[in-house]
Amino acid sequence: MAQVDRAFRTTVEATEIIRKLWNGQQVDHSGPYYKVNARLYDPPTQSIPLLMAGNGPKAMRRCGQYADGLITDPKTWKEHTAEFQKGASDAGKDPTRMPEFAVHDQKYFNIPRSPPWFFPDGIADSGWPCGFVSMF
Repeated sequence: MAQVDRAFRTTVEATEIIRKLWNGQQVDHSGPYYKVNARLYDPPTQSIPLLMAGNGPKAMRRCGQYADGLITDPKTWKEHTAEFQKGASDAGKDPTRMPEFAVHDQKYFNIPRSPPWFFPDGIADSGWPCGFVSMF
């Protein structure tokens, strides 16, 4: 459990640094996990959503709280999407405007905003807006 908590804390610290860098800020950070003194000379010209993966109620809530979107598996999404939405709402975000992706067979699928929800083999042919996203 301590290893999971450490991984969570390092991820939160990293996202804070990444967001500052992407905004073009000079970052002079000395935290418990990272030491950074840097600035991007060519920061992104538009906002880049920072997605996090979560599997389980606590992780889903944290993803809503700290990320701009979610990556999970269909089963976890069905069982714990309320946790993701609560984390986002508690952080002052609108969860309906956050991208959510489900992973199946190393493929990522947009999760439609309204039912019917079915994963995957039929999701790509369902007529619902969906997209294939490759990590490579």
